[in-house]
Amino acid sequence: MKAGKYKVILAVPFLALILVAKPALALIAPYDITDLGINIGGSPFGGSTGGYAINDSGQIAGDFYNAQGTIHGFLWENGVVAELGIPGVASEAFDLNDSGQVVGHSSNRAVIWENSTMTQLPKLGGSELSRAHGINNAGQVVGWAGWGDLKFGEKHAFLWDSTNGIQDLGPSGADSISNFGINNSGQVVGWTFIGEQGPHHYHATLWENGVPIDLGYLDGLESSICKDINDRGQVVGYSHSDYQNDNSGLYNAFLWDSTGGMQNLGTLDDKPNSVARAINDRGQVVGNSWKVPWEPQGNEHAWLWEDGVMTDLYDLIPAESGWEQIDAYDINNHGQIVGRGFKDGEMRAFLMTPTWEAYVQTELDYYMTTTLGDTFSFEYWWEMGQEADGFNLDILFFRDDEWKIFGWDLNFDGSSTEWEMARFMVPEELRGLEMEIRFRVFDFGAFTDPTVYLRNISSEPVPEPSTMLLIATGLVGLVGWRRRFRR
Repeated sequence: MKAGKYKVILAVPFLALILVAKPALALIAPYDITDLGINIGGSPFGGSTGGYAINDSGQIAGDFYNAQGTIHGFLWENGVVAELGIPGVASEAFDLNDSGQVVGHSSNRAVIWENSTMTQLPKLGGSELSRAHGINNAGQVVGWAGWGDLKFGEKHAFLWDSTNGIQDLGPSGADSISNFGINNSGQVVGWTFIGEQGPHHYHATLWENGVPIDLGYLDGLESSICKDINDRGQVVGYSHSDYQNDNSGLYNAFLWDSTGGMQNLGTLDDKPNSVARAINDRGQVVGNSWKVPWEPQGNEHAWLWEDGVMTDLYDLIPAESGWEQIDAYDINNHGQIVGRGFKDGEMRAFLMTPTWEAYVQTELDYYMTTTLGDTFSFEYWWEMGQEADGFNLDILFFRDDEWKIFGWDLNFDGSSTEWEMARFMVPEELRGLEMEIRFRVFDFGAFTDPTVYLRNISSEPVPEPSTMLLIATGLVGLVGWRRRFRR
């Protein structure tokens, strides 16, 4: 039985994917988990590290403790680590964009790193300290500047870019403001503190064109804080009851959008508390759940929320992985998750990668919109259902109010044993055009219900001539298969 159709947008490099027609019990990809292995120069804190942000190229920003016990930011890429900051001076890295620009702080000043070169952001008025918490692909940076005590002093939210400099976003009637995230449209999220409403009364706040919008809080709770916003304007964070020093207050993760308002995402099993930390453009949310009273062993569980279902990340990684108390901080548009957890008794930064990004079935098509380049490529793996028989994976584009076949399709017979790559030349008249693309399975058998898994979908400039020859050769074979199985 399949559910009705609806759309979820997913932005990735070169592409914006749209997932349509999820079944009532959608398939959830299992994950591989990787220890980032960051322990620069050794650490007296057992190699304590954490990954806090990941971009769509798979670069990761976070922090670690060095041999002198000083916390330092890092940038990780394909196993290579760059230490961020000045030796002996505390620094942290909180976010990065798709160009690899990283933001955070060094010696209590908001900074931006580019190609490992650190630049301090201007002070906001006479502010004494500052943090940069978010950056978008245009290089706009958000954070806060403060006066007095780091935890309880007055804070003003700011927006900075290289053209307009630093702008004060508050407090404008509030006692204190801080922000954490910015999307590629320049929408900013964070929180506003209204002291007269109580000592710990925060309001989740969205800024559009510099104007703050109070998002409210969940029913039965008293405060709320925004943590992230995606390019669809969906906001995540948490709402909580009156703050308690013994951690006995109630926290619930939320998802907000302009049409549905604030939605309670729920919690995991017997853990009544949850916070949401990040959301990607597909609408996948990651966060953490725990229970009170605090139990150090096994109390915290990270989760992935998608299409109304919250899944414990422990259920998605190999049982023998050895990881404990994992905590998720960010998720990119490929579904990769970063955070920290304990392994072999040490706090370690991790990367979780889904084994696939999308899937197609007989009654479940996969749609995407993209500006087409010279080539279109993806990796695929498939498995049959009952009564295995041949089937096609058709690739179509939408133009002139109708779906048209690209002239590409793949034929399958039996199940696969490994991932394979498909790469096709895009017709010249379609290059540079934004197109809606559709993956569709045509099943030749009765009740076969095959599943094709997809990953690393992209449309890119033309490859080297030697690769072009291989593509052309492959297309000849594909055309032959198409004649055999054409409907």
